[in-house]
Amino acid sequence: MKDGPVRRTNHEERRTRPALAALVSAPALLALACPPAPTPPPPPPPLAPAEVADLTREVLEQVSALRGLPIGEPPEIRVLPPAAFAIERDSMTGAAAGGAWGDDLLVGLRVLAGLGLATPDQLTTRGTTGSEIGSYDCEEDVIRVADLSYLPPPPELLDTAGEAPPGWRELSVSLHGLLAHESVHALLRRAFPLSCPALRMWPDRDGELAVRALEEGDADEVLAAVVSSRATPDALDLDLWIAPLDDPATAEPPVGFDYLMRFPYDAGARFARALDRSGGNAARDAAFRRAPESTEQILHPERYFAGDAPARVTLPDFPVLRDQGYLPAETGTLGEAGIVAFVSEPSPGWQVLLSDVVPLPPGLCNPPPEDCSGLTELPGVSALPPGVNVGLELVAPEFVLLSDDEAPTGVLALPPSPPAGPSENWALRDEQGRMRPAAWSRILAAADGWHGDAAAFWLRADQDVPSVIWTTVWDDACDAEQFRREVNVARPAWGACRRGNVVHVVGGLPRDTGADVLSRLARETVVEETAGAPFAFAYAPPPGRLEERAVAELGTAVEDGWPARAEVPYSPGGPTVLRRWVDEEAKLVVPLPAGPYWALAPALLQSPLARGIALERVGGGLLVVASIIPAADAAIARRLAAIYGEFSVLECPRGPARGIERSASSDDGSPVTERAMLVDAGDRIVVVAGRLPAGTAEQSREEFAAAFLAACDPAP
Repeated sequence: MKDGPVRRTNHEERRTRPALAALVSAPALLALACPPAPTPPPPPPPLAPAEVADLTREVLEQVSALRGLPIGEPPEIRVLPPAAFAIERDSMTGAAAGGAWGDDLLVGLRVLAGLGLATPDQLTTRGTTGSEIGSYDCEEDVIRVADLSYLPPPPELLDTAGEAPPGWRELSVSLHGLLAHESVHALLRRAFPLSCPALRMWPDRDGELAVRALEEGDADEVLAAVVSSRATPDALDLDLWIAPLDDPATAEPPVGFDYLMRFPYDAGARFARALDRSGGNAARDAAFRRAPESTEQILHPERYFAGDAPARVTLPDFPVLRDQGYLPAETGTLGEAGIVAFVSEPSPGWQVLLSDVVPLPPGLCNPPPEDCSGLTELPGVSALPPGVNVGLELVAPEFVLLSDDEAPTGVLALPPSPPAGPSENWALRDEQGRMRPAAWSRILAAADGWHGDAAAFWLRADQDVPSVIWTTVWDDACDAEQFRREVNVARPAWGACRRGNVVHVVGGLPRDTGADVLSRLARETVVEETAGAPFAFAYAPPPGRLEERAVAELGTAVEDGWPARAEVPYSPGGPTVLRRWVDEEAKLVVPLPAGPYWALAPALLQSPLARGIALERVGGGLLVVASIIPAADAAIARRLAAIYGEFSVLECPRGPARGIERSASSDDGSPVTERAMLVDAGDRIVVVAGRLPAGTAEQSREEFAAAFLAACDPAP
């Protein structure tokens, strides 16, 4: 983590758009990157009380109409210069950290450290602060936001000479959106008996994090509606609300603790959209009367609609730990979101060096299932202390003795290589520090199938970092085995034991003690199924979604738009999955590259004005497919032209189109084909862009071209 994990304060609803955060951080970045600039013009005068009153009335009325919530007695809204806002924010944060919340915060920090998501030097609440530019105080019923017109221009608005356009301070889209988000929190508390949000939801309070995601996602969807309604082609801050379709690498998903911090907003917004599709405001209201129980239900709304409730897990007591001076410091549930955070943060070096390896007691654990398809192949053997076996089912390379006519007698050589195919380094990041596509898919697969868990964190008086005792329940033995493998990779010193569809994990204890605890955990943990009821509304799939089907599942004839098995050039016995991007609002079905060479890029291409997907090809290559609202057309065209070149008019049956196809050079000087296209589909603009190295296999070239053809011509 680049920063300490303290990001939230007492009694406050938090909202920070990543794009708006650029406004706050711009001064420091500009100071480091540029020589002293001319004296900037003086900031505008503070908003007059009458202006604030007009702004408040306008935003509250729009939010009330969009969300169907009564205004009642309006909350107080304070639009403050950034410095004044920061003083109020940090004063409240400091006061909260000095009380009971600070004690609970310290427990949470220790739990993070035990899981490997924080370092021992971060176990302090001293200097707790925040970086938010808007908040709702639910006890005082006060909304505070920073006056964005005081801030320096964000880099997105600067021209090649570093100048911002005249009138850029009128950030009407952003200020109204920020106020709308915070206003939703106030109006929800007028309509429902909601308490103030939990002061700490991470990392082991899964149910509370799910409820927070319900509320933050609802507020985010109103923000998106306000931004969309105010977006015009000449809005000066429009670029701040467009997903980076021109550079998906900048939209990498958060990992580790940052994933938990962003979860209520990113995952919550997707959940709110699912509610909206199923029944509009009535469905959103019903969800507040029957809140989701787990982050799994937030990540997979269809499971919430189906009433898929998590199992109840009860851990045993551990007298052997009490005899050695340990006491339970915290118990809770990490949930699917917590598992994504856990798996996406590699084991820190200090934890590997200071931890004993927990061995697996003989006969305790089940061997890997033999009937699982799609289990992640594990990476090569990691360097561990001599004699350590972390339970990975890895086969060392076999050496063969070459015959006399092949090589000199006695020379050892590796066996012949398998047929050529894509290879993948299973490290989480590449040499440039970017998340690898295959690694992100593996992380999500490790958490999918979660069905419940319970974790206990035991601490001794002479320790700062607690030991972890954790039982997870999965939908089936294959999901459990996938998670067990990821624990072995993410925390190689921990003991992970699968028994059926349950995985028991122990880490941070002395070797023999850990083995005793693991044995008791596996034999005495109680798992109880709980009954859930279906939601009152029917689930509807989202517009702008990825659909996949394995080649092995294709029929003998065309079915639901998928080709017949005989029509595809892939073996039905292999792991190849066909993909397509479906967006009903844009009347769009785009086939995406399949085969083993293409993987989903770890990019979050979702914003109030755009939605899309990106794929990367092993060995080089990128494809982006998206749709945007018409108001963002000019801004996206400008961004794409800066990378791919000036567009020309194209003939497309779908509608008016512009695009370019050219030969260029990649960063390493090798030749590539670059292509981009914008097609007017009426309510949405279709965007397809990408690049492909010269010499790419014919099948990949055909699949790459098919995406552009489908965007241009809607005929099958």
